[in-house]
Amino acid sequence: MWLLIFYLFIILGEAITSPTGPSCTAAIAPKAFTVQMFTIWKLSQSTGAGLSTLAVNFYKEGSEAAYFLGIGLVICLIGLAVCIMHKKIASEMQLEEETK
Repeated sequence: MWLLIFYLFIILGEAITSPTGPSCTAAIAPKAFTVQMFTIWKLSQSTGAGLSTLAVNFYKEGSEAAYFLGIGLVICLIGLAVCIMHKKIASEMQLEEETK
């Protein structure tokens, strides 16, 4: 049952975040470079997949809690940084009127 619940969280997270990247890419890309920005977006996804294959080397049997806690903490820190800097990010994307 826990595996099904975990899988549900993964599917929901992907469904929520999947449209965000292309939307932000279209919002910040100059008109002449939209296709190139989408390509970079897709390359960043493959880079993340490659980094995850490197991170799995830190997994050792018996230290599962520390491994997943470390990954979770890194993700939480990145999320906190984005939350703290959201006004600066919105102003860089020229979305001030939408954030008010």
